Amino acid sequence: MKALLALLQVKCQQEGNICHASPQLICAFVIALSLSIAAFWFSDHVPRMRWYYSTLTPIARLSEALANTILMFMVEPFLGWVAFIIWLLFLMVVVRGAISYLKELILGAIMDAFSELLMMARHGRQDQLPPVLV
Repeated sequence: MKALLALLQVKCQQEGNICHASPQLICAFVIALSLSIAAFWFSDHVPRMRWYYSTLTPIARLSEALANTILMFMVEPFLGWVAFIIWLLFLMVVVRGAISYLKELILGAIMDAFSELLMMARHGRQDQLPPVLV
């Protein structure tokens, strides 16, 4: 990011203010950078529960990569588009991993619930079973 900021500063000195035509890029950069900082801070300061850490780290990395991509748009639009396509591929990989994680989490919860119901039925604890299964 430091290299991109240095290139942006050189380009601003050569051409004047390059960002006057695109306030949306500046706003998107600030939002992506703020999200990245917040996600990194929460992943460091929230207790290391598996769900928080495994969710916040990809969000922080994605938003940091998006901030870098937006900076590339400001420096050189063609490289910005190339970086944006790479970022979209990275996003698809992260979403695919998140879907498989959620599927595993949901199936595990269902299996735990059924095994608990079977254990209660086996040990004759009919009073603890839900009314539908009695």
